This record gives sequence, structure tokens and C-alpha cells, in this order.
Amino acid sequence: RQSFATGQFILLYSIIVLIYEFFNCYDICTKPELEKYEKTIFESDASSYVSNQSGSNTHIQSHHYYYSRTIRSNQSLPDVRRSFENVDADKEIFAKFPSTFYGAAVIKYRITKLGKISVYGQPYSGKISNHMGSNYESESETLDQGESIAVRERFYRDAYDKGQGRTFSITTMIHPKGKISFYYENIPKFINETEKQSSFSVTIPCGKDKKEIVMNVPGKWIQSGTLVEYEALGDCPKHNSTEACHGATTLNTRCIWCETANMCITSNDKDLHEFKVNGCKNNSSIVEDPTELTTSATNETDLKNELKETNPSTESHLERKSLSHVYIVVPLVICFLILCIGCGIWLWFYRRER
Repeated sequence: RQSFATGQFILLYSIIVLIYEFFNCYDICTKPELEKYEKTIFESDASSYVSNQSGSNTHIQSHHYYYSRTIRSNQSLPDVRRSFENVDADKEIFAKFPSTFYGAAVIKYRITKLGKISVYGQPYSGKISNHMGSNYESESETLDQGESIAVRERFYRDAYDKGQGRTFSITTMIHPKGKISFYYENIPKFINETEKQSSFSVTIPCGKDKKEIVMNVPGKWIQSGTLVEYEALGDCPKHNSTEACHGATTLNTRCIWCETANMCITSNDKDLHEFKVNGCKNNSSIVEDPTELTTSATNETDLKNELKETNPSTESHLERKSLSHVYIVVPLVICFLILCIGCGIWLWFYRRER
């Protein structure tokens, strides 16, 4: 009886390991060079929009490709309707609004006295932090507005500077749908770029080891009045044609075709939509937003072009459908077969013992 129980345990453990190893195949684990990949969609002296996804990896489900980054100078602090509260000890805030962190549903946040934010979700956890060199002390205050959470860190050299109001601050805001933003106030110009750090990270399993994926705000952009916003990319960048991009827009996701980068981008945030549309315009073209298309704008030439593009669009749709079968249906079938084989072996052991 004892040997039979041990055999069952070994069999069950082997099946679990096989399934775990099959699904645990993040590309970032085997291709560390992808961690530093960025694609600049458009950039100027006062703004920047960067995606971590390109045409060569649109079919890959990777944590590193989960966010896009928008940077704008000369901005005001995002909407704050109440007063901040000082953080005298570690404080836990349970998520009151639907939010995600690298695609995982967030359960709660823990905020330290120094303003470090730990994010707890299923199945991943991570952290959000700011650092301004070793010459500054800091303290934090929080604001839970129900539909968003804000953490403001105040930095100062010593108690005298603090008493004289010689402080500067970084406000981190967590919004619904996984959006994260940083806002900078009164940042001294003499602080070196390498000492100015704002980042958030997640730890994922890579086989038996773990890997931390970090998103950093470039030091050159950490200046007074700068607003940095990270948004979840969603499925929009997977579509590689204008028609497919327009067709991907749903009630919860807005996709627009960016002519300057020749790619489909996500534009869910109302405050950023016009900024993205203007940044994606070429001198000789107009960014097409499916929500702004009207019947009066359609002419005979457009209809002819649309008919010509029907076949490529259909092929693109079939290709995406084929990919979904490869990455979803095939793994499920293999898992089912593994379970069937495991049950067959278990039944053979059971009958043999009897």
C-alpha cells in the first residue's frame, strides 16, 4: 500500500511539473536583450511617446511589452480633490477599483514611510519606487480617492531645509486599468541624471529561478512640471494594418493607426487621446480614428481602396486567428492528453495492486 501511494504521488508530481514547465515560457527569460528594447513612436524636446512592442514581437505575450510610456513637459498635477495624509508607519490600502499590474489583478498596496509602494496581486507582485540620490531624506503622504491612489514623496537635505520649505516632490498615481503616472515638482537642476530614478518592477518565474523586470523613467525627463504616464498596451499593437486596427476597437479598448510609426496603438485615456492623434500625424497624412469617421467623409476613391484592402485585412484576421489557435488551443489539447495519460497510468497501477 505504501509503495502504491508513493507511486501515485510521484506520478501526480510529474504531471504538475510537465504542465508548469510547458506554460512557463516567457520570452524575456531566454532573451534578456529584450528587456532594454524600446520603440519611439514620436518625440520632441517637450514630449515623448514610447512603446515596448514592435512588429517583430507582436505575437509574443511578454511582461516587458505590457506598457507604453507617454512623457509631457509643462504639465500640472493630475486631478487631486482632497488633502494628503502623512504616512507615519507602513500603510495598507486594498484596491477599491479594478486595476491591474502587468496584467495581474491587484489585491492591495502597501506604502512605507519613505514612499515605496509594494503591489500585491495574483499571481504576480511588484513594487513602485523613486530615488533622488543619497544626499536627501524623504517622507511620504497618501491620498485614497476611491477611483485612484496617490503617494507623494517629499525630499529635503536636512531638518532645516524642511522647516524652511526647501523641498521638492514626486507624486505617484495609480489609476484604473493599470495606468501608473509620475509627476515632478521643484526638482533641483543640479541633481545628476543618474541619481534621479523613478521605476516600477515585477518579479516573474523563469524556470527554477526568478527574474525582475524593471521599467525606468529616463533621468533626462525627471524635471519640474513633467508628467510621465504608463498605460497597458492591450491588444492594439498586434494588428498590422489600418483596417485590422480599426476593427479591433471595442467598448473598453480604443485603437488608432499611427501613421508615423506605421503601427496600431492603444488610446484609452481621454486626456492623452488628442496628444497621440496629433503626434502620429504626418505632413502628408491624417491619423485615422475609427470613432471620428463619418459617412460624409467616404467617397468613391475611398471605397475602391477599401475593396482593394479587403483581402489583406481578411488574411491578417485569419493569421491572428491561426496564432490564437497555436498559443491557446494547442496547449489546452496537450494538457488534456497529459492528464489522460496520467489517469491511464494511475488506473494501471490501481488494477495491478488489486
